[in-house]
Amino acid sequence: MSTVRSIRTLFTSTYVHSCPKSSFQSVDVTLSKRLHTIASTTRIPQLSSFNAPLRPYVQRLSPQIRRMINGQGHQIRTLATETESNANNQPTLIVTDRAAKQLNYINSKDRASQALRVLVDSGGCHGYQVKMELTTDNLNEDDLLVEKNGAKVIVDTISLSLIEGSKLDYVQELIGSSFQVVDNPKAESSCGCKTSFNIKI
Repeated sequence: MSTVRSIRTLFTSTYVHSCPKSSFQSVDVTLSKRLHTIASTTRIPQLSSFNAPLRPYVQRLSPQIRRMINGQGHQIRTLATETESNANNQPTLIVTDRAAKQLNYINSKDRASQALRVLVDSGGCHGYQVKMELTTDNLNEDDLLVEKNGAKVIVDTISLSLIEGSKLDYVQELIGSSFQVVDNPKAESSCGCKTSFNIKI
């Protein structure tokens, strides 16, 4: 009845001043009958019957921010599923022998048991940039551990989605030596520093 009353009020406020009184009374009776028919035969769905999945929007946080929040006692859960190996049972981030050897050398020199964490953040001259750091932190729930000849490499699932299928290598050049992510099948182009790249769309 409230719906019928609302529609009648809207109709009256819109047309009552533009129609003769006798014409309006006739139209009002006809309209009332039609509105009652619609109201009695139309089924309005209840909110409780709405079963469409409600999926929260999850903003992707950088690994640094995620670790900072985790350190305060909070847990960050993402929609990313667990990363699997390919059909040949090869890790989705391939650690070369040179990279494993150098990482083991660093640990033996420092007398430590450190893992190399690979991060991909937005920035750089090509949109994304690779960052690396030695860490002794425990694994987060969205981290993947790749081991090669005793060397350990950690990459989170969000970063891995941007470099999956790449190689982690230790490259020696005249200007210096460094760990580098090379042969990224998802990169469209990269800069000369080899740390920034574009993603194929």
